Amino acid sequence: MHIKAEQLARFSLPGQFCQIKIPGVYLRRPLSIAGAKHGKLSFIYKVVGEGTEILSGLGKGSIVEILGPLGKGYPVELAENKIPVLVAGGSGIASLSFLADKLKKPGVLFYGAKNKAEVINLSHFKKLGWETIIATEDASAGLKGYITTACADHFKKADCRKMIIFACGPHAMLGKVSAIADEFGIDGYASLEEKMACGIGICQGCAVKIKGEYKRACTDGPVFNMADVDWK
Repeated sequence: MHIKAEQLARFSLPGQFCQIKIPGVYLRRPLSIAGAKHGKLSFIYKVVGEGTEILSGLGKGSIVEILGPLGKGYPVELAENKIPVLVAGGSGIASLSFLADKLKKPGVLFYGAKNKAEVINLSHFKKLGWETIIATEDASAGLKGYITTACADHFKKADCRKMIIFACGPHAMLGKVSAIADEFGIDGYASLEEKMACGIGICQGCAVKIKGEYKRACTDGPVFNMADVDWK
């Protein structure tokens, strides 16, 4: 989905999100920003309920209310002298697509999904020069199994000292990526996919345990150092 929003597109950063008001739905829906250029914001999402189904039915020329850009994004500057490794699960590919636009050099993208039908077109990454590795649970596309297995196998053969990980996806996947990053001594940052009602830190509904205390994913994150997150 592409929305014309020149001011928002100008100030958006990879890892940030927007709260979108869907017609007929009370609560706004948080969507990661998948791109911001030419005065437009881009979003990638999966239809999982009434809200996203209504959103997917909006046609060209529709008007929507947007609150954003919100949250803290990926620390792009830390990848300056590193090989970036992106790990995405499902619709978590959205924020990493935006990040790939902003990184100065390409690296490796690991992308996992349940099956081929849920794998989005990765031509954007390939045009930017990224090596792409896909894994699906039923082997209908790419490798068979979880993408975290492919990650671990890759790191066994690589010079991990030169790498940095950025990841987004389901909580269980991110926890596994964090464990792998710790095993191989790689710095990593994850965008947490938490349920957000307000998006501005008032409702406290997106609290996550960081370094033994609770922080709000919407305002303190959604991007956190993997090593600081309590993944239990």
